[in-house]
Amino acid sequence: MADRGVTTATTEVPAQKNGGFPPFKTETFPSQLFWLAITFGFLFVVLWRVAGPRINAAITLRRNTISAAIEAANKARGMPISPRRPIGPRWPAPGRGPRRLRRRPARR
Repeated sequence: MADRGVTTATTEVPAQKNGGFPPFKTETFPSQLFWLAITFGFLFVVLWRVAGPRINAAITLRRNTISAAIEAANKARGMPISPRRPIGPRWPAPGRGPRRLRRRPARR
């Protein structure tokens, strides 16, 4: 009778000695660098010629819309229009602020 614990047929694929991960093979480095340069060159041209002007137009439109809304609000309030007015608190010049904010000179 045949021994049932021993099998000789397998479904495994035999290991290949020349395989490996292609990006790590030194034979493919020049090809990889070539396609890397082509890809980044293409992306640069697309961003420069297509996406850049669209982004710039959107930012300019937004800036103009906000400036027009601020002017309309100031005009409705009766305030003078000054587009270059600083936004936020004005900080005093160094040494001219309140005493509690100024550094005290070191005593000798």
